[in-house]
Amino acid sequence: DTGLAVLLMFFAYLRPGEATRLYESDIFRPAFKGQPFAINLHPSEKGLSSKVNVSDESILLDSKEAPYLGELLESLKQGNREARLFRKDYIIMKKEFETAQ
Repeated sequence: DTGLAVLLMFFAYLRPGEATRLYESDIFRPAFKGQPFAINLHPSEKGLSSKVNVSDESILLDSKEAPYLGELLESLKQGNREARLFRKDYIIMKKEFETAQ
């Protein structure tokens, strides 16, 4: 899942901490066929806000280069809305990324 986290950071312009703090409940399936998945950053119901104090930022995963990204994120879900989407913490992912280079 480290590679998927890096892809998400690249295509959604996320900081590493933003990606690693995503919960299963922050990934939204499209309402209609053909529409992109979306993520909700810094959900206000969890009392979270960004570095610039913004909550509930919706980001569409609509990249033409990675149309599969939403489906892959959805596949990480294990049925617990309060669980982190990426189970590894940032430090472990960083080490794996550096080793793969």
